[in-house]
Amino acid sequence: VQLENASRISQTTLSKYTTGKNTKPSKDSLVMLCAGLRLPYHGIGDKFMNSAGCALTMANDRDALLIILMSTQYTNGVKHFNTCLVDSGFAKLSEK
Repeated sequence: VQLENASRISQTTLSKYTTGKNTKPSKDSLVMLCAGLRLPYHGIGDKFMNSAGCALTMANDRDALLIILMSTQYTNGVKHFNTCLVDSGFAKLSEK
């Protein structure tokens, strides 16, 4: 329940990841998990995302903002990330 609250990912979805029923989480879900676990992007979060077959790129404006948030504000959590995304004209993070 703690990871569910911190990541804002439903227990059902988390269960699908841990049981292997869903082996391809979305980019947003991976960012939400990193934020929920308070993983800094460089050295940990980027490796976590890469191991799931996903990468953020500075060539994409939304990804670039996520890299900045995950690098500098990773302790602030998903709610803060969503506020920054919306304030910058992007969609909130979503597990779908």
